[in-house]
Amino acid sequence: MENQRLPSFRQETAWEPSWINVEAELVRVAQPRKTNLSELKTIKEFKQAELRPQVSEPDGQMGVIPANTQLQTALSVTLGSETQAAHVELSISTSNDTIIRAILIFAEGIFEGESHVVHPSAQHLTGRIRVPISPPKDVPVDLHIKAFVGYKSSVQFHVFELTRQLPRFSMYVLSNPATAPEPVSHVTFTINERVQRVVLWLNQNFLLPEDTEVQSAPFQICFTSLRDSGTLLLNMKPNGEVNVVPYVSSTAVIVLYFTNMLFHGGRSH
Repeated sequence: MENQRLPSFRQETAWEPSWINVEAELVRVAQPRKTNLSELKTIKEFKQAELRPQVSEPDGQMGVIPANTQLQTALSVTLGSETQAAHVELSISTSNDTIIRAILIFAEGIFEGESHVVHPSAQHLTGRIRVPISPPKDVPVDLHIKAFVGYKSSVQFHVFELTRQLPRFSMYVLSNPATAPEPVSHVTFTINERVQRVVLWLNQNFLLPEDTEVQSAPFQICFTSLRDSGTLLLNMKPNGEVNVVPYVSSTAVIVLYFTNMLFHGGRSH
């Protein structure tokens, strides 16, 4: 039986930065974006932090960074802890010893005011920033990211810009089918598509781990909602018959998109 490895679309890299003053850019881009009072306070604190004396590094104050510096981003599902709810994590990092002084993220329907600013204190500057994201609805969302990269002593920074898309069903985590409860209802339909098409649809709409493998039909895959712990179970047979079990109403919407985007001829039970 041949294994079909899921393609990875969850990491991206940006390069060719431009040179910019962080404080001025924060003010410029934030004002047209319904900036709220907390964001204005954040910008003010950032400006004050930039005025404090820093340890000198060669060429750092002028914003000189290696020409091959890249900005890397990754999206993953985090199950949460006692102090933090389950969420999608956006990781932003540099490819060398440079640091990220601040990031701005613009996204509709996720952040208050449609924007989010992160700037660590001078004592906690590193080359990686992690941002928790909790989309309230199952819709794809474009994350427009600006990252200001330099060294701890820099006054001027390079700005990297890129756009990442949050998949429609990013608030669902891959789970063990053996833990799924007994089904109450299910939807069954037959398709004429190859299993690779189903794999592609899953990868484009969910955040799957890079090492996830789906076997050629028959195969089974299970997801759990991070919002209400609802479970969705999908089975595909060699003859193209697909059986989908939504355990709560929140996962039933996945069935609708699945059948609408790819298939026809479904019957429910």
